[in-house]
Amino acid sequence: MYYGQNRQVAELADEMTSGDADDMAEVAIANDGTPLTESDLKPLARLTKNRLYRSTLRTMIMDKQTNGMVQVVKQGSYLLLFPKYKVKLGTANVTVKTNLDAAAFTMDGNQIQPENRSGSYTIASQLPGLYALKLSGTHEGSTKDFNREVIVPLKGQPEALTLDAATAAKTVTPTHDATSGSSTSESHDDDDDDYDDNGVTKTNRQYPSDASKRNDNHSTDGIVGRWESGDTATFNFNSDGTYTATSNGTPTNGKWEVVYRDGNILNIKFTKDDGSSVVEPFALDDGDLIETNLKIKWDRD
Repeated sequence: MYYGQNRQVAELADEMTSGDADDMAEVAIANDGTPLTESDLKPLARLTKNRLYRSTLRTMIMDKQTNGMVQVVKQGSYLLLFPKYKVKLGTANVTVKTNLDAAAFTMDGNQIQPENRSGSYTIASQLPGLYALKLSGTHEGSTKDFNREVIVPLKGQPEALTLDAATAAKTVTPTHDATSGSSTSESHDDDDDDYDDNGVTKTNRQYPSDASKRNDNHSTDGIVGRWESGDTATFNFNSDGTYTATSNGTPTNGKWEVVYRDGNILNIKFTKDDGSSVVEPFALDDGDLIETNLKIKWDRD
């Protein structure tokens, strides 16, 4: 049926994953049912340049979700008979903690005034997307600046940022122009995002990386096997829960366990033979395994 739900939902998924904010604005609405503009949706268009987020968004729409950050809802009708469907987007708050005085914020080039509670700033009601955040202020008489990329995810809450004056020199320049909203690369799909760093392959792609998350999904699908990065690093995830690794000729071994998983986003706990352990966040993306905190890209051997 031309006006059937399934046909409409497929079109919604195509528009929302097109990477074109103008096309997205034709089918997206805010929490209160009002239309969203092209400008509103540029951060989400940037985010969906990443294959992982694009795939997640398409799945959420095709599954006809009715709760959460992305929902498929009825709004209006065709010919007064057939329900019309739209994609409703929720919002989330971004928390920034800093010890800078006279802190001034811009988000995607626009000045904002977050609520301040003793150095903990809340940037309220942000749509899902990739944003360029700039923070300027003073500390002990010196001017300090930070530039950070902020991801408001399609699921869950944004990671809280802690920006300490002592690390202000270590700014991370956003990968898109904060005023125009245009990306400095054509697409995160390109191998140009990958580069060599001390013998391992790294990536500039953006992924969730909250190592504190836990749930009851311990699936190892897609993980078990041998992986390599660059010329010097290998890693074996064995099916019995043990691992062996080599970096610059130095071997290590121990045990591994998935302690959190949401689709292709997961946290893995590594325990060495001496009992010490660490949890690292990972993402599976188009056959690659990305160690998201360290930005290390692993290829299946």
